[in-house]
Amino acid sequence: MDGKRKEDMERFILRHNLNRLGELDLELVDKAFHHPSYIAERGDAVTDSYQRLEFLGDAVLGMLVARYLYRRFPDLLEGDMTRMRSVVVCEAALVKAARKLNLGAVIQLGKGERLTGGAVRPSILADCMEALLGALFLSGCDLDRLTQFMVEILHDSIKAAERGGDIRDYKSRLQELVQKNGAKRLTYFIVSESGPDHNKVFCAGVAVNDEEIARAQGRTKQDAEQKAAKIALAELQPDPQPDSQRGQDPPESLNVPQDPLDPLGFFNIPRDPPGFLKNPQYPWRR
Repeated sequence: MDGKRKEDMERFILRHNLNRLGELDLELVDKAFHHPSYIAERGDAVTDSYQRLEFLGDAVLGMLVARYLYRRFPDLLEGDMTRMRSVVVCEAALVKAARKLNLGAVIQLGKGERLTGGAVRPSILADCMEALLGALFLSGCDLDRLTQFMVEILHDSIKAAERGGDIRDYKSRLQELVQKNGAKRLTYFIVSESGPDHNKVFCAGVAVNDEEIARAQGRTKQDAEQKAAKIALAELQPDPQPDSQRGQDPPESLNVPQDPLDPLGFFNIPRDPPGFLKNPQYPWRR
């Protein structure tokens, strides 16, 4: 890392008050923004891209969210905490957090990736957000402070989960609806996958009793399946309550105490955009 890049990283850390998390490893923080195309273009056999940190950051994020939910909702069952976590740990939430921190301004890309809009591409922003969390964790950040940072940057999605509007993930909700209606089989399948390894796009379909109901695209197979399930839910059971009215009051069953990690109550969120694709082969669907 040259002198100018070091100054850029120091400014980034100060701008977002990341130094409150502890003494950070600048080299690790910098590596969190090294896109594979940047490393390939440099021909650097020593410097890694952010992919290993992204792998770690994905696990760190899951742990931080699980820890937060466990402490905030002492009466919530394991299954419900799992479903709430799925609302928070998703690409849309990570992209929103990355934009809040303006990560696009510090990501290092190869020339081709930069010219094609890589700095604003949702999949790259989400990857870098996870990589940054991995770098902060490896830097030895205090766990309580790192949890607080996670709460701040993901407060929109956390609030959506707390309000209960999406407390169950779409696949679980669809499974319950299908079983309630007496259908025999619910299946998911991958229609296609495209793009380079670092920017895959998956298309998944969902079928009830072997009849396809919906298709959707996502950055991972799980993400695509969740989006397909969301479309299928809308097809099979239209929601009579408008989004503007959904989740106005948190369910009493959550029994939310004041959390020492969130004494001011950060949360005030719009719902994440669905970001799914309709399948033009089925015009009978709305």
